[in-house]
Amino acid sequence: MARTVCSGLMALACFFSPQAMAAEPPTTDRAYSWTGFYAGVHSGFHGSNKARHSATDGGGAGLGEALSEGAFVQPARLESGITGGAVFGYNYQSGAMVVGFEADLTSLDSNESNRLDYPGGMLAPMSSETKRSLDYLGTLRARIGYLPSERILLFVSGGLAYGKSTTSIAWECSLCGPPADISASDTADFGYAVGAGVEAAIGGNWTIRGEYLYYDLGTTKTTLTYVYFGSTSTLTAKTEHDGGIGRIALTLKF
Repeated sequence: MARTVCSGLMALACFFSPQAMAAEPPTTDRAYSWTGFYAGVHSGFHGSNKARHSATDGGGAGLGEALSEGAFVQPARLESGITGGAVFGYNYQSGAMVVGFEADLTSLDSNESNRLDYPGGMLAPMSSETKRSLDYLGTLRARIGYLPSERILLFVSGGLAYGKSTTSIAWECSLCGPPADISASDTADFGYAVGAGVEAAIGGNWTIRGEYLYYDLGTTKTTLTYVYFGSTSTLTAKTEHDGGIGRIALTLKF
């Protein structure tokens, strides 16, 4: 009996020895880390502002009168629509804080045009047209975020924006004296972007986020000039090239 008890105690001692415990399978439940490079795709919805017209008459050449009579079409507003693109960046996590940078490129292909054929009346028959287009938008932003839990990131971002946002205006009046067939256009290229959103680690190294991004590429003034026997009129389309994008992004951390 004593020999049996001693044998049992020796077996238990061997079971709980450091060597025996070291032989147990290691745990795989490790904390999630946001540190690393990532890349992915995004898709969303775009909306923009309106443009405005103003005119001056320097002696009665007619553009100011034409505008007041409703002979100029209203400025075009960029159509709202679906966007898509790619994103690349880097995060560094320190405790509950995450900082990094992000670059993205968005294809919008957003275009709109308004045309008015004025039949005549107080003024000669004339046609006017305004166009707006935003072909693409890119940003390079810094990001800073806070982790309320291990796999949820709340973040804000801000930095450089670049793109091709164009405003064009045109006016034709064959019976004016002298006849008019004039046009002008301007393009905004650089500005800034700011945003905010929430991102979740959904499994493996995949994350999904929802964010809102506001961009501003600046303001342009596109001007038509018409000279009538020494008198000069100008019509200016003032455009603020800004807008907002709400989007969802799916990214993979390397």
